[in-house]
Amino acid sequence: MRQAHDRLDAVEAAVTVATQKGADAVLREAASQAKIEAEVEVVANTKVAFLEFDQLLIDLERLAIDKIDPRLNAARLVLTNSGIRDGELNFLAEAPLLIKRHLLLAVCTVIGEGFVPVNLRKYERLSQCIPDADFIRSRERPGPSPATPIPGWQIGA
Repeated sequence: MRQAHDRLDAVEAAVTVATQKGADAVLREAASQAKIEAEVEVVANTKVAFLEFDQLLIDLERLAIDKIDPRLNAARLVLTNSGIRDGELNFLAEAPLLIKRHLLLAVCTVIGEGFVPVNLRKYERLSQCIPDADFIRSRERPGPSPATPIPGWQIGA
């Protein structure tokens, strides 16, 4: 009887050890699954941010194509035909370079390049490179050029 009881105790101990080992395996598996789910969540959140960034780039491209480019071209045509001095046209040539610089500044923390401290920038905002309406109204306009006839081409000469 004592042997049967000892065997029963040994079987119970073996079952307890096996249960603990099984529980440890289940706990390890659960911890592993939790790590995997955390990785999946981080990647999914990153994907959502990149999808939002994709949409922003699409909107930015549409803005450049639909508004910025045609308006720069129209301004260039009107201002060149109005006799504005070359120095006053600087913003037209400067605008594309400033757009590029401000785009770089917007993402400099991500790409690790293109950062310029605010106090060293010529314009804090891109729109500041465009002259105000008061400047355009008050600028000197060239008068009509005096027509000087070329000698020998005058009528009746």
